[in-house]
Amino acid sequence: PEHAATGIVAIEAAGGRAVAAAADVRDPESVARAFDEVEAAAGPVTVLVNNAAGNFTARAEEMSANAWRSVTQIVLDGANWLRRGLRMPEFVPVADQIADRAGSSDAGPE
Repeated sequence: PEHAATGIVAIEAAGGRAVAAAADVRDPESVARAFDEVEAAAGPVTVLVNNAAGNFTARAEEMSANAWRSVTQIVLDGANWLRRGLRMPEFVPVADQIADRAGSSDAGPE
């Protein structure tokens, strides 16, 4: 959360309320604890910024199996655990909306 301080200051300066929590996005229990912490401090989460990433200075085909697994756990599994943590059944990420529309003949806004 130390890097989140700048964002929190900006949000609060604009009149909003922000809380940061650290979690290992590869671990659903860690994500659940972070959501519990934030919700205890500020109520239900209404905006989530996922800044988790796995960065390696190698091309994908040069990465070891362990490095590849780490990246996919952070990017794919992490996004899944964070989405579940939102506890908002009506929540649909923008990426899901884009993917749903890519296969339809109506790609325009609803």
